[in-house]
Amino acid sequence: MQRILAIGGGGFSMGERGSPIDTYICELTGKERPQVCLIATPSGDHPRLVRDFHDVYGALGCETSNLAFFNQFGPNPISRTNYRTRLLQQDAIFVCGGDAKSAIGVWKEWGLDAVLREAWQGGVLLTGMSAGAICWFDHGAPDSALAGAQADRFLGFLEGGCEVHYHAGETRQIRTNLLERFKGSGFSSMVAIDDFAAVLYAGQTIEAVLSWKPDATAYQIECIDGYVTEQPLAYARLAVPKSRSQLLTTSVPPAVLQTYVGRYRLMSPDVLTISMEGNCLFAELIGQDKFEMHAENERDFFCEFIDARVTFQEDFSGRVASLTLRQNGSDVSALKIAGNEDL
Repeated sequence: MQRILAIGGGGFSMGERGSPIDTYICELTGKERPQVCLIATPSGDHPRLVRDFHDVYGALGCETSNLAFFNQFGPNPISRTNYRTRLLQQDAIFVCGGDAKSAIGVWKEWGLDAVLREAWQGGVLLTGMSAGAICWFDHGAPDSALAGAQADRFLGFLEGGCEVHYHAGETRQIRTNLLERFKGSGFSSMVAIDDFAAVLYAGQTIEAVLSWKPDATAYQIECIDGYVTEQPLAYARLAVPKSRSQLLTTSVPPAVLQTYVGRYRLMSPDVLTISMEGNCLFAELIGQDKFEMHAENERDFFCEFIDARVTFQEDFSGRVASLTLRQNGSDVSALKIAGNEDL
């Protein structure tokens, strides 16, 4: 099945933690632990986007990686000189927002455009937001209202054109400008997608329009004999998913949590501090933010928004002596070097 999910705006790359569209992408793969790769070329491989992707999709249970052409930032980067095999093994490939035209120029130089088509034809779900949505189409919006106005040409996996952030504030006038420019463009059809909406294609056919905000949807724009029509597409609402912590029912007695409090040596000079506030457990690496830990059982804990799990271990005397930190698919053991009384 050849599927593309074009997202008008929203999700992790727009700061939406716990967005239903990110959960939906994972569900579309049909895998319990899907392999999902980020291509952040449109943003110049912005480190924040790469970090947020690994945090959010890791927390959703995915095996994450990223293909970078400008730097090798990220916990699981794919080499730009030998990426074909890895990309074809993915369950989904996500392209972030930014400059689609510049990104495609880089991809063609490295031959990525051909590999992406091969992945799509082989059943890998292709998806992305903003530039990561329009890049899959023949073209973007026309550059002006002049007859014969040109538009940026993209990968051409999907027929017609695409516009994103369609109703993203009247001050930007995206909708008004698009309808005016479309009249003399010579193009016959394109889809326009609001923020907080997405369009799922199966082959060249729209299979579904998804929305996770009231009145957000997508529109079919057509021009016949100089007359432009705008037809809103029926959509299905995506429910905001419950967080992993909301789904858990495990409650650990405060006295047990207290035995975990202390400092744990990962590797010099890294120290993981486990602390308590009220009846909640927190983890903090030196120089990083503190995150609440949620219990799956009395020994295993996870962070809500990053791909991190902690398992506490006792020694032969029954005292908590160490922990194992699992992050981004790697396990690191840490000995307890200070107890609660030393914090």
